[in-house]
Amino acid sequence: YCTNHCKQFMQKHPDGRIISVITLKALINQHMKAFSDVGINMTSYDDIDVNHCVSDYKHLIITIDSFHKLDMHEWKNIDKTLIFFDEARSNLYHSFQSSTISERILIQKNLNWFLGNCAKLLACDADMDDITINHIDSINASRKSIFYNHLKRPYVNAKAFRHVNLKTLKDKLFDDIKAGGCPLIACDMADAENGAEFIKNEIMKKCNVPESKFKVYTKNEGDIKDLHNVTNEWENYIVIYSPKIQYGIDYNPINKQNVYVISLGHHMIPTSLSQMTFRNRNINEIHYHFITKPNNQKYETINMIH
Repeated sequence: YCTNHCKQFMQKHPDGRIISVITLKALINQHMKAFSDVGINMTSYDDIDVNHCVSDYKHLIITIDSFHKLDMHEWKNIDKTLIFFDEARSNLYHSFQSSTISERILIQKNLNWFLGNCAKLLACDADMDDITINHIDSINASRKSIFYNHLKRPYVNAKAFRHVNLKTLKDKLFDDIKAGGCPLIACDMADAENGAEFIKNEIMKKCNVPESKFKVYTKNEGDIKDLHNVTNEWENYIVIYSPKIQYGIDYNPINKQNVYVISLGHHMIPTSLSQMTFRNRNINEIHYHFITKPNNQKYETINMIH
């Protein structure tokens, strides 16, 4: 739907331009193909020579992390530019998490200018929330925004199993791997007991699996910025990750694989756990073990803070 809308925009405005804003490089190939399928040739920001002006390229795919490198004074025809803000909620939240405050400020400055002055803004997300809509609407006051809540649900036949006992989930996981399965395993911590790294070591010991069989992404290892085509890069690997991976990854294994989710109550909200679970787009079964821990309020009212 979204790329078809971009195609319609270009048919009405032959001299128009498109900027596709994504969260991670891993989505570049997917976006390039989706636009190519409707006859729009995009250029990845990563492929542009440092000596070339970004503004010279008619259609651009760029990550939110690189948005501070766009020069609003160089970009021509902003009033004829459509901005496709994919995974809008995740993109917006991610824009506040740049490594340095200077980059963060410039990203927000550029983002506000481009979103506020573009001809049309197409924002898309499966978890569109009021905060995202209100924030974008406050920037794009002329109401040129279209919000598309992606309702496609490819998991209608996938079964989910709750394991009250963590041991039963692990037994199922070990049997799965011994039978040749290559599941995705999402954990809410990296190095805690029963966190991502702990689970990896258990699998190596219990299932006699070499370390080379794993792809692990935590605060201690694995760089998601190096991912370009996870469907190829993760195929036939056991993938374990902490909240380092929550969005921007679409894994489509050839054969359906199980997903295991272990949450021990370490500061993860339900929407984040949902995002972590559904990085696999071809799920066989979901097995999960959750422990909920109440947050003890230090202050019961705002007045108590002062």
